[in-house]
Amino acid sequence: MRNQNVRKEIKQEVISMRKLLKKSMAAVLTASMAMSMTACAGKAVKPGSEESEAKTSEAAAANVETSEVAGEEGLTTEDITLTISWWGGESRHEATQKAIEAFMKKYPNIKVESSFGGWTGWESKMGLAFSQGKADDIVQMGPFWHTMFGGDGEVFYDLNQLSDYLDLSQFENLEPYTVDGELRTVPVSMAARVMFWNKDTFDQAGVPIPKTWDDLLASGAAFKEKLGDEYYPMMLNTLDRSLFMVWYLESKYGKEWVTGNQCNYTEEEIAEGFEMIQSLEEAHVIPTLQMIADNAANPVEQSPVWTGGKWAGVYTWNTSSANPKAALPNPEAMVTSHMFEGFPHKGGMFRASMTFGITKTCKYPKEAAALLEFMLNDPEGVALMANERGIPYSKAGLEALEASGNVDELTKMATEYALEDNTFPMDEYFECSEYKATTEGLYDKVFNAFAYGETDAKGAAKMLLDGMNAKMSK
Repeated sequence: MRNQNVRKEIKQEVISMRKLLKKSMAAVLTASMAMSMTACAGKAVKPGSEESEAKTSEAAAANVETSEVAGEEGLTTEDITLTISWWGGESRHEATQKAIEAFMKKYPNIKVESSFGGWTGWESKMGLAFSQGKADDIVQMGPFWHTMFGGDGEVFYDLNQLSDYLDLSQFENLEPYTVDGELRTVPVSMAARVMFWNKDTFDQAGVPIPKTWDDLLASGAAFKEKLGDEYYPMMLNTLDRSLFMVWYLESKYGKEWVTGNQCNYTEEEIAEGFEMIQSLEEAHVIPTLQMIADNAANPVEQSPVWTGGKWAGVYTWNTSSANPKAALPNPEAMVTSHMFEGFPHKGGMFRASMTFGITKTCKYPKEAAALLEFMLNDPEGVALMANERGIPYSKAGLEALEASGNVDELTKMATEYALEDNTFPMDEYFECSEYKATTEGLYDKVFNAFAYGETDAKGAAKMLLDGMNAKMSK
């Protein structure tokens, strides 16, 4: 019953986010921020001189002022160390580190140590850290980690107790992240899958960006004829295929993929999804999984097939355009679009892109909350974080990001499209490590078995359902 209530709350949360984005997209910024920096080269200051003593006094006064500010905010003035961890790409790492450096400059007595890396293996690593009580003070989390890893209530700090330091009123709906009255985490942004395209390649093929399902199918033949066998309109790895198949089935049948730990689709219906994937390969719309492996195209932005414009479309999160865009010779060629027309329903799943929580092993929870406040709500911190984790869910964060001029218009447009097109909440197991782990995950096993002829569409559907039921019945 709780799962169903939470899903309703998440759906209301996305509706609120859609309204906020539409209002934001329609508004015209009335002011822009300008920053200037000047550098002065001065003569060396002799130790013990009046000028040296003056500078020493100024520095001491600055430290006293900072201590007074921290004291007024109820934070410690003692020297302390916080730890924080996250996953992501290089651009996210750089932006987050800049925000942390600015926070430490504001509070010189607080040192922040960071650990970060790519997604592969990260969830398993953090699951072990949570179970051993060794996770960092502040953790970036997946959308369902607060229940997956915090079910006993002994892992995550109740953020309601820190509302004097983290302004929770900026977040529209926090019920989905509350368990037994405790707020275990706060959402950073909302996410859903959307299409991104390399328009330069489509222009070379002489075809427009696909709007309808028929347009997509026709684009494969056009790419092959005009550009050659190595060119494809889009690509889908195994996780992409699982999400794209669910989008297709929900768009066709109009029912949620999973509710109450029960898949709402029959083996026959799911088999149609696998047959759809096969039809995209046959129509030269997507390359085979073998071709993806041969071209080391996972992630695709690290492969020449993407940077060279041979594979021209990716189905990914609205929050994940930065790296594929930066990898293109002409980044401005990357555009987004609505999902394909021609279906009776709007399918596809949405969720929080990620969240932040504070662990109960943190010795300085007030100061940890102040760091989250700086990154999620404070104009300076938000501007430095930019939209590396998507368009902020925090009202103050969204306003601050727009005022800073750091809004990535592609991400903002993709977010609007994604939340408009994807209408079903994601179930908490869909992205669990047992399902999506590389090589050993359910999706990899099933889609590879189907791709390499080890089973047909009906057999693949049965494999998928059996694997899901085994997990959801535990």
